[in-house]
Amino acid sequence: MRPGPSLPRRVAGFCLLLLSLCLPACHRGLSTREITPGGIEISAQPSPDQLLSLIRAKGLRSVLNLRSEDRRRFAEEESACRRAGAEYFACAIPLEDWTPRPKLLRVVEILDTAPRPMLIHCRNGVDRSGLAAAVALLLEDRSLKEAWEQMPTFARRRASRGGRPLARVLLDYENFLRSKDRASSGEIFRAWVKVHYCPEPYRGRVELPATPPNQLKTPGKLRLRVRVTNFGEEDWDLSSGGVSLGLRLAPIPLDEGNADAADLFEPGNTDVIDCGRFRPDQKSLVAHAQLQWDAVFDLPARPGRYLARVDLLREGRHWFSDMGWEAPTWELGITPYRE
Repeated sequence: MRPGPSLPRRVAGFCLLLLSLCLPACHRGLSTREITPGGIEISAQPSPDQLLSLIRAKGLRSVLNLRSEDRRRFAEEESACRRAGAEYFACAIPLEDWTPRPKLLRVVEILDTAPRPMLIHCRNGVDRSGLAAAVALLLEDRSLKEAWEQMPTFARRRASRGGRPLARVLLDYENFLRSKDRASSGEIFRAWVKVHYCPEPYRGRVELPATPPNQLKTPGKLRLRVRVTNFGEEDWDLSSGGVSLGLRLAPIPLDEGNADAADLFEPGNTDVIDCGRFRPDQKSLVAHAQLQWDAVFDLPARPGRYLARVDLLREGRHWFSDMGWEAPTWELGITPYRE
């Protein structure tokens, strides 16, 4: 008869059995990391049941979702918050793209006003949640060193080499403090986000030396003299596929007296009319330089009352005004041309 397993092997097998039974229960739970005592915790994406349990167990009063602002996609999450009596907030922070100033301003606003204790989550509870945790500490007058410690090590290394844009928020703030010879504070950080922050590839400005027309006829053209400045540290490629100048027209609803440009030019608004691109003869615009262009755009055939916006665009990426810089915007009436 073959001898049975030795005692050590039986003990090891019993331990493995216990571990296999315990692991599913552990995975059904959700680990969180405390950022400020009794104030903010971060986690990976919770299921609705996990979130409901977490809110009740920890007395959470608010939840911030950094993954998406699509309320249909996260309807169950919002419903779980509502059932447990917690407020639900969403602000989509891009993972592999530059963080727009409007998004960073929104995170600051939520952190400043939302009731606590608060749970912040993204998909894995590391990158975007780490950035929000860093921002939360900076708003509470904590040091930049403590803020950096919230970001994963690889993100810090890549940021220093000009890599992953997510961590460049902190690197840009650090460079700003160094240039001003200042120490960080919540007040300074808020002012920096509101006034100074803009992702590196989108640090540019369009100015109109003369007042633009407020009434034109179609078919016709809009002619503008524009002054364009590159405030960044990198040269711009002005050839096809690089940086160009564009004109957009947002129809003003009939029931709105004073149209809100932020709402009308909200990314994804399909009512906005793209009037095309203007590219100058120059092939590049070097860092910290300025050019003046005489731009021409075709007007749409549809008459109406519009908000017009002339703006810079990185082809296939973003309009500069969506990332933080203001663009010239004015009201323009277009009427049909009759001989």
